[in-house]
Amino acid sequence: MHSNDNKHNRGRPTIQEQIDIDRKLRPYFTLGIGASSASVQTGMDVKTIRKRFKQWCREIVQSESKEFLERSKEAKERKIIAFDHLILSEQKQIDKVDEKIKQLDESGNFKDLEKYLRLRDKQTKRLAELTSIKFETVSYPTYDVYVDLNKKMGDDT
Repeated sequence: MHSNDNKHNRGRPTIQEQIDIDRKLRPYFTLGIGASSASVQTGMDVKTIRKRFKQWCREIVQSESKEFLERSKEAKERKIIAFDHLILSEQKQIDKVDEKIKQLDESGNFKDLEKYLRLRDKQTKRLAELTSIKFETVSYPTYDVYVDLNKKMGDDT
């Protein structure tokens, strides 16, 4: 007769072991890390991980409604439009500062010219940051696309 204190090594995991496995794997799934990479990090069998990831994907797809997915897509579109407005506004400010820099340079007012050059550098960096964040937002798939990609890739989920 085996003691309950012995570690379960073969066959299907016990309920508690399955809970522990899920707790260990869930962060990798949530971050979108593939089964192969999660296997390397956890030392767990890639087939076990793949099976859990596929099951979680199915559960999510079943639980998510079309309305939720539509709201997510609309929210992403609104965010992109907001970034467009911020980027356009920042570019207009840069254009105004460029005009002021031109005036100061022509008048020989180098003290104020340096101030406006620094301001333009800050604005340019902000514009680059906004553009980068917008690009990330545009590039990041909505959840339905992510799930579809995982289904198509099969081996990497």
